[in-house]
Amino acid sequence: MKRDLSKLKAFTTEQNDEFRRPYAIKTVIYPRKTSFYATVNNDDFLKDETGNRRYLIIPVKEIDFNIIDNLDIESLWGEVMHIKEENKVKHYLESEELELLNNSNEEFKIYNSVEISIDREFNWEIDKSHWKFKPSMEIASILNVNSTKGIKTCLLNKGAKYTKRGTKRGYVTPPYKVPINF
Repeated sequence: MKRDLSKLKAFTTEQNDEFRRPYAIKTVIYPRKTSFYATVNNDDFLKDETGNRRYLIIPVKEIDFNIIDNLDIESLWGEVMHIKEENKVKHYLESEELELLNNSNEEFKIYNSVEISIDREFNWEIDKSHWKFKPSMEIASILNVNSTKGIKTCLLNKGAKYTKRGTKRGYVTPPYKVPINF
């Protein structure tokens, strides 16, 4: 499954396509001018641990099939191409746009147990000036996981910094949340 996801990511992010035309001897490299789209039925479907920047989610509540049936698809894509050429629209996101995309994609993300525990155990709201170094094994113990595998990606995505102190490897993270007992 993970290997399939890696292949899919590699394919969709490739900037060129290389293929041999019928009866040609050599392959030709063409810049890719493709967008991929898909539909899903569930609200939680994003599960890429390395980030979901490849996906722009457009929630659709209702489709007017009368409009769709009468849509001139060639004119639609012609207009898109015209806008692209006339306005010199860029095909990448600036850092601020990428941050907005990531924030909007959060509500569609599938969280694994490590991510849920990291959200629950750390006080992510606290100012970074109060963040301190914690060894990887201490964090794994607090999260009640047997291995530090999987922790790194999640902590880095949350803003923690991987570092080494002497012989110990760990992360600069916010303090743990203090449980309140009544």
